[in-house]
Amino acid sequence: MVPRRFDRAKKAAAAQLDQLEPSWLVLYGEWTRQFVAFARWTAEPVRVAAATVEELRELMREAELSAMFRHAYEWGAA
Repeated sequence: MVPRRFDRAKKAAAAQLDQLEPSWLVLYGEWTRQFVAFARWTAEPVRVAAATVEELRELMREAELSAMFRHAYEWGAA
C-alpha cells in the first residue's frame, strides 16, 4: 500500500500531537483512516480514536477526567 498525500499530512499531525502529549502514544492508522491514542499513564488499557486531531484531543481529556473521577471514587474521596 502506497501512502497517499493526505496520509502523510495526517501522520505528521499525529506525530506532532504525540510530541505535545507525552502521556499518550498517538498514531494515525492508514488502514482505518483514524487518529488513535493509547494512554501511557495507566496500566489499564485506555484507547481512544477519532477522525480528527481535535476530536482525539477531546477524547483524551475525557478519558483522563473519567479515570481521575473513577480513582477518586474508589479511594472514597468523592
